[in-house]
Amino acid sequence: MRLGIFISELVKVMNGKPLDELNNAEIEDAISKAVRVMKHYGLNCGELSVKELSTLEKVVKVTSRISNFDFLLHELGQYSGTKLSLANEEKRKEVIEGLKTTIDYASDGGIRVITIHPATYNPKEPGYAYSEILPEYLEAKDAWSTSISLLKKISSYASKKDVTLGLENMPFTVLYKDAILKCPHFGITKEQLLKLISDVNNSALRVTFDVGHANTISQPCDYISGMVKFITHIHLHDNDGRYDQHAPLGTGTVNLYFFFRRLKEESYDESIVVERAVDEALFNDLEVLKRYVNEAFK
Repeated sequence: MRLGIFISELVKVMNGKPLDELNNAEIEDAISKAVRVMKHYGLNCGELSVKELSTLEKVVKVTSRISNFDFLLHELGQYSGTKLSLANEEKRKEVIEGLKTTIDYASDGGIRVITIHPATYNPKEPGYAYSEILPEYLEAKDAWSTSISLLKKISSYASKKDVTLGLENMPFTVLYKDAILKCPHFGITKEQLLKLISDVNNSALRVTFDVGHANTISQPCDYISGMVKFITHIHLHDNDGRYDQHAPLGTGTVNLYFFFRRLKEESYDESIVVERAVDEALFNDLEVLKRYVNEAFK
């Protein structure tokens, strides 16, 4: 099993600015140093998050030259899977082309998994986050069929490039503009997430399982029961169950003992990254992660 953190968060702390604000030489130096630091702490995988394709192009030139380290990528917001259900067809085409280019760069850079989000839909009722942009999206039925069709296309493309797409389960609620609101996304419940995977039916589309997101619905150990075989990557963080918080491990209600027992029972052997900012609490997060992995998989 491969354990890690978000490299982009470590780079931000070490350099005082994110990858998108670094030049070519700075990016190479920053990623190389970050990987050395992570290896020093016994980590062997890391996830990257950038805003611009131009930054990703520079990043993969570095990752392609680094061996014995598992690189993963989070989708770019501009070309997010959430936008596969935009009502405007031309904008959907732009997203598809952006995702294809992202996949091209990932393939060139030796990046194994790209985490993507399920589509947004317009629920046509109050109580949902992001209400100001929801009119730009299709209503649920059309959003589902349109996004499935486009997920099939990008999954086929990813398969040809030997890249796996990890479709991330979404939280039931988020804190948005000082209110706890529902998320207008597909892939929140286990049943719907697996339905997405089943309807697309391509081995290049698997699951990035987000532990904190799942905890807004049920205990993560219960959520993943019987579905670990579909998981290619895991995001680990905590919360109190009310909404997505990206809190330090052990400060919320996630039962890590039973979660890792379930991973062991269903033979998980892929990657896990702590998805949080690099701060003082992160050192404890890594100790907690290693302890539970060692206890469950001994």
